[in-house]
Amino acid sequence: MSETGPSMAMLTAMTDLWRLRPPGPDNILAHPAFVRLRETCRDGYPNAGKKGPAFALSIALRALGFPCHLRKDTAHLALPVEEAAKGLDAALRATRTRHIHLAPLAFGPARVCRLTATKGCALHK
Repeated sequence: MSETGPSMAMLTAMTDLWRLRPPGPDNILAHPAFVRLRETCRDGYPNAGKKGPAFALSIALRALGFPCHLRKDTAHLALPVEEAAKGLDAALRATRTRHIHLAPLAFGPARVCRLTATKGCALHK
């Protein structure tokens, strides 16, 4: 883990993953480049767990625009590998998260609010 961004090992593993063509392997979790990235995360980030992230890492890659999981009509949404690596590095370093929800999560009027454990949905000002 570098203090200023993703390590060279992370960039190399992600570059190999970014080269995969749609639809990608049947089991991305077993692909050698994914395994290398998982191990890089495990070794470089103390909060990544003893084995490194697996399913969560695959979801993160999708959120970062993993090219082989995009349809042909959405291929333009793929992030450049360097930008995706920076995003993954930032996510692995994060100590806090912020969740934004549309409430209610059913049909009907929607409003912006702040959810709390004690008050439910308090209007956000």
